[in-house]
Amino acid sequence: MQQVKTHTTGMFYTYLKEKNTYSNETRHCIEKTLENLLRYGTTLNRPGMLLGKIQSGKTRTFIGLSGLAMDNGFDVIIVLTKGTRALARQTLQRLYLEFAGIEDEDVLQIHDIMSMPENLIEYELQQKQMIVVKKETNNLKRLEEVLSIRYPTLAIKTSFENMKKSLTSLGAEIPSFAEVQFETLWALQKRI
Repeated sequence: MQQVKTHTTGMFYTYLKEKNTYSNETRHCIEKTLENLLRYGTTLNRPGMLLGKIQSGKTRTFIGLSGLAMDNGFDVIIVLTKGTRALARQTLQRLYLEFAGIEDEDVLQIHDIMSMPENLIEYELQQKQMIVVKKETNNLKRLEEVLSIRYPTLAIKTSFENMKKSLTSLGAEIPSFAEVQFETLWALQKRI
């Protein structure tokens, strides 16, 4: 079994731990989840997921996990939401709120995939990226366009293996139609 040591004192996770005063149980969940994702990886048949009851802190935990993942080499975090504008907007607002202090330091960009700028400069592309994507066809097509045509350096920098780990580590439910999209994204990575 591969030994994996996660870096838990990086800027993103430290900021979130201090801001949210995570319980020992939440910190353990976040750190163990990333450790397991790095150690075992994920596949379409064996995704990594965070499960919890309604109002149990899943969003807080996946945001902490995102911060820890960025501190451990994940450059792009793609957050899949259910297919409603309201939920996508709510998720985007929550990310802005949670990372407000970090975003001011020009190390992180947060976008809704449908309004992601078409003219990010190299300086912005060198920052960590969080992209909110609704689980519906137009959003997934736009994600493919962004990663293949508009900003292929993001696709290269991210690697789709890391993107997949990011998606699953965030507790994203991957519907069956998305598996086809993943296959498209895997093929896209090979072209780039």
